[in-house]
Amino acid sequence: MLQFNLSVLIAFFTLNTCSQNEKVFGFNGHPLTQSAYSDISSQFKILKDAKANMYRVDIPINGLGEPHNKEAFKKLALESNSHPSISILPMLSPHINLKIRDLNQQYQRGYDIGRNFFSKYGDVIEKFSSYIEIGNEIELKA
Repeated sequence: MLQFNLSVLIAFFTLNTCSQNEKVFGFNGHPLTQSAYSDISSQFKILKDAKANMYRVDIPINGLGEPHNKEAFKKLALESNSHPSISILPMLSPHINLKIRDLNQQYQRGYDIGRNFFSKYGDVIEKFSSYIEIGNEIELKA
């Protein structure tokens, strides 16, 4: 069952946009990268049934600033519009090139990827959440 394919992200933590007593509770999922999560409607049903208000989603981005799975990204955006009580915490994972050793070149490349992505999809990401996680676990590939 899909419910067992979700992993608990964070039980409780407070964000600046929340009141002091409001807690954020959610799950981490991979609807853009793993087939077990591909039924995005079911994912939101699980989140709603668990009374979750946050869904952290990995969004891999290629070297051109495009999501690797554009169709699933579009489905996620459409489905999230139907569930305004559940915020999406996007974890943007830009394509890295470890052959580039110069930090200035790496910075510029990352900046360009981000600029391209946000010029095309910034309005979608803005609707998801006030918060964005960028580059989780990139160091594991280094």
